[in-house]
Amino acid sequence: MLRFIQKILLTLVSISISLLLLFAIFMLLVEEEKNFEISMLLPFAIVVFSALSFVFHLKTLSFYRKDVITKAHYRKDKPFWIANLVFAFSLFLLALFFVISFTKF
Repeated sequence: MLRFIQKILLTLVSISISLLLLFAIFMLLVEEEKNFEISMLLPFAIVVFSALSFVFHLKTLSFYRKDVITKAHYRKDKPFWIANLVFAFSLFLLALFFVISFTKF
């Protein structure tokens, strides 16, 4: 049951990050009428990988409903696995960037 709750939390976190960054991009481009710059590609890429991570978590959610997880025989979709790993790595790099920025500040 704990794994199922963790999976739901991961799903909610991935979609929350995606929606938050989408809202930030919307505010910059539409409300403040800024031009699209190259530096905006990073948040946009994180949004894409976050959405793919959300799909990955939804696809694998059914495997965590049982108390004892038996060998799950399912087709492992490599694009979703890779997107999920890239999303996690990009969040790690983003956190590292913020830590370095705050230590210099």
